[in-house]
Amino acid sequence: EPDLRSSRPPPKTMAVAPDAFDFLLTQLASVHRMEVGRASEAAKRLSKENEVLSNEIRALKNPAAAVNGGRGSSVMETGK
Repeated sequence: EPDLRSSRPPPKTMAVAPDAFDFLLTQLASVHRMEVGRASEAAKRLSKENEVLSNEIRALKNPAAAVNGGRGSSVMETGK
């Protein structure tokens, strides 16, 4: 049984001139910086949203604790 890996032709490669390679590398670096910037802005936005939601959750928990004598559980949770 012949080995199929050795019977396949080698993959075709494309030669790239050094100046074209430098151009492509510069373009890739530019795109990478842009994407990192977008990700950073998204992370900042999500962090702010997380802070707002955490504050809202904290505010919702506090009145429930005050109503139940500071036990922190609601009437529905205790089954009373």
